[in-house]
Amino acid sequence: MTPLGILAASGPGILGVIVADLLGLYALAILAMALLSWFPLREGTPIWQVQRFLLRITDPVMLPVRRAMPSMGPLDVTPIIVLFTILLVRNLILG
Repeated sequence: MTPLGILAASGPGILGVIVADLLGLYALAILAMALLSWFPLREGTPIWQVQRFLLRITDPVMLPVRRAMPSMGPLDVTPIIVLFTILLVRNLILG
């Protein structure tokens, strides 16, 4: 068996599991941000602060994808594309 085959047969390892878990948490942050975007929030409220935090951690990934996508009017499919990509990468890591 080749060294790569041994690595593949042994599973993702602890580092792979940690990366997969972090990707899962990031996917939850994107989902929460998408859900919060449906509701008008008043500035200064605790939930507004949560939304601001989620924007800060999700925008570095979402904005480049949003700029690359053609406009679909009021529908923003960026979270769906990013979530699908995250889940695909997560499944590749976990096998």
